[in-house]
Amino acid sequence: MFGFNKSVSTALTTLTTLDSKLPQGAPTSPMISNLVFRNMDYRINEFSKKINVEYSRYADDLTFSSKKKFDKVYVLLKISNILESNGYKLNKNKTRMFSNHMIVNGLVIKDKKLNVQNSYIRNIEQDFYYIDKYGLEDHLKHKFDYKKDPSIYLEEMFGKINYIKQINSKIGLDLLDKFNKIVYSHLKKSNKFL
Repeated sequence: MFGFNKSVSTALTTLTTLDSKLPQGAPTSPMISNLVFRNMDYRINEFSKKINVEYSRYADDLTFSSKKKFDKVYVLLKISNILESNGYKLNKNKTRMFSNHMIVNGLVIKDKKLNVQNSYIRNIEQDFYYIDKYGLEDHLKHKFDYKKDPSIYLEEMFGKINYIKQINSKIGLDLLDKFNKIVYSHLKKSNKFL
């Protein structure tokens, strides 16, 4: 496909796969994604230039935007044809069309401002509500059917809140304050103070 001889292709395949599969999140994934999309990127870029639409791609998430209105259905059909001619299929369940804002990789871009999707913040606030109502352990038993360690869960939640804080410091600091109260309460109940 890329002009390598058989021994080089075999070596590259061995280095980039695990159990004959591409592992998700591996350091090689972005480069492989770029290699796979090379031909499609060229064709999509050429098409986008012709209709004055900006094209960007992050891994397999394709984004099309313009300051002016454009025929989204036409773009969708054209991109679908390009993907199919390369052996890929557009995931219609993940396809979104917006008029006055855009969502890219979970971030909302509206009026030249960046924010986190409301649903992402609501999910964290909902977890806070249930933790406050039932306690951390009971919430985790219900949500994960006894399969989640509280300290790992709290670390994950802390990471999500810090992500929000990077995008919107006001909301992030408010969530961090609520989180700290939950952690304090959890540590107090489980006698984990030194």
